[in-house]
Amino acid sequence: MNYCEALYFQRDNEKLVRENWTDFLLFQIYSVPLIRYVYPNWLAVPWELKKNTPPQIHDLIEKSPYLSNKILQLKLNEYIISRAIEVLSAYQACDTPMTQDKTIPQNRYKLTSKQGDQALSILKKAFSERQFSDQMASLAIRTGHKFLASDRYYIGCRFSKKDASRLAIPVCKNDKADTDYIFPTIQLTQGCLNQCSHCDSRAMPHLSHMPWPLFRSLYRGLNDHYRHYRQQNLDFYFSNFFADSDMLDYHDSVMHVDSGDVGLWIKAEGGTCQYLTRGVKNDQNSLALAKALHSDQSVVISFVDTPLENMSRNTEQLQKTLDVIESVRGNRVMPEIIHLHLKSGGSVNQSVFRGYPTEDSIIYALGRAKNLPADEVNHFPDGNYLPKFIFKPNGDLVFQGVKNGDLELTVKCNLFKNQMGPKISPFRLFVRRYILSHFKDYSR
Repeated sequence: MNYCEALYFQRDNEKLVRENWTDFLLFQIYSVPLIRYVYPNWLAVPWELKKNTPPQIHDLIEKSPYLSNKILQLKLNEYIISRAIEVLSAYQACDTPMTQDKTIPQNRYKLTSKQGDQALSILKKAFSERQFSDQMASLAIRTGHKFLASDRYYIGCRFSKKDASRLAIPVCKNDKADTDYIFPTIQLTQGCLNQCSHCDSRAMPHLSHMPWPLFRSLYRGLNDHYRHYRQQNLDFYFSNFFADSDMLDYHDSVMHVDSGDVGLWIKAEGGTCQYLTRGVKNDQNSLALAKALHSDQSVVISFVDTPLENMSRNTEQLQKTLDVIESVRGNRVMPEIIHLHLKSGGSVNQSVFRGYPTEDSIIYALGRAKNLPADEVNHFPDGNYLPKFIFKPNGDLVFQGVKNGDLELTVKCNLFKNQMGPKISPFRLFVRRYILSHFKDYSR
């Protein structure tokens, strides 16, 4: 039983709720004792826990003094069941990858299993008949909760021991007897808004995201094998879930999962997760970063310092990011800052780093960094860069290598290629987005 499961089974234990109320709010596991406890203390609740609380639950907390325990439980059950119906309905035919960017191709895939479809029918019937029993709420939790949903209600990615081994590239160093591994990356987000001048991926500012059930299935399917592999040296852990992206930007709009939730879930699974970010750009990033700190995972801030950067903007972003970090009470994580600059050095005073552990690093000529002065960056042969496999948000498995100082991606297969479920052609997707949506807007 992982930590989330343990919290869920103790949700009605008043003593345990009082001792662990912050974790119940972090993992969004709600109960009558929790609502009763937090109501008189709500003003003192940390900002990130308030922001992490859905409006419907916040409304219940405000109204709780006027509700009996029985009515409060019924209203909680109603919310849980309605959310599960929304989630299962959306994943039955999910535009993948998830995005609001109309330039990114999507396909519609079925992410629920037969058991998920059956559960949806049961929950819909219960909701229509206003049957908000504890039994129905329990089924809803197991189908629609971001941390507690059971794998059997969604698509499964199973990997044999041999397949997992093929995806983990062995690295043998001459001075070491043990073998390390470059594990595959499960890329939560593709694309990046930062547009860093040194970006090795030449990332484009078009964001798309992997559906949360797909990530969970991939992670568990692979970690069943990789948890037995050697993972002792830096950069050789199954913990990298970003590629040409900023880890803080991940968002699944169906289950409302952000990258902070990723770290919390993986912590409960007993694994590790790395955060590499340029810093916060909006409120969503701030909340994700705060939850990442609560997850006790490694957080690294990239501070890019080159003549091609807007340094006043970069410095302001760093300060806002450090403000968020310092606003999280009881934070046990000490983020590190990587100060990336040219051989001639950086342009900022060290005081901007506020005493946080900082590592200076000279930029190397890969990708967009080749636009920087050749004598100001480090140069390495293509063979010095370690290749790896990447699972893209759209289901593609690609092999990433380096050729002539640029990343080279080769698509090996797609996880949905043989799926027998609802798909949508580019033409039909165009019609649905731009033609049918027009009539829907005017038919309200």
